[in-house]
Amino acid sequence: MKTHHAMKKTFIIIAIFIIVGGAAYAAWQLFGRKAILGTNHVAPPPASTEGEAGHILQPLVETPVFSYWAQKATDDVYIVGVSGQISVVQRGGPATVVSPQNILDLRWVTHNSSGDLAAVLWDSGGLASASIFHTKDNSWQPLPTGIVSAAWNPEGTRLAYAQSSETGTTI
Repeated sequence: MKTHHAMKKTFIIIAIFIIVGGAAYAAWQLFGRKAILGTNHVAPPPASTEGEAGHILQPLVETPVFSYWAQKATDDVYIVGVSGQISVVQRGGPATVVSPQNILDLRWVTHNSSGDLAAVLWDSGGLASASIFHTKDNSWQPLPTGIVSAAWNPEGTRLAYAQSSETGTTI
């Protein structure tokens, strides 16, 4: 009988703690959050894209973008459009097309650490084609056919790539 009475007492104590804890949590939800966060706690306004001074986010271009990168030395942003044309946006200026070449079926773009070079891969009639774009003179350097992936070394001076052929894939 003593054991039954002790268990009943323990159950009542636990039930009281649960009720008091639930009531305290509910009171905090209703009243405490205002005291902690303040009554003026609202979401910040959306970022403006009007170009006013002091706004952080502003669009660089209004057209769809496939990829982009920044050139470290100049802070210029290079943009590859979905049609393969490459444009540059210089600080505070508009986008200027530097490579009007249309490249269909883009697969990937990878740039080196300084942003001076970018390797671009696209599908050319079922055959993977790749070239390196040079930002210094806006020229292209073709790479061997069949490249399926590539990565720049940490210094950004060499490009390692995997090339697929009938005999297999080589690096």
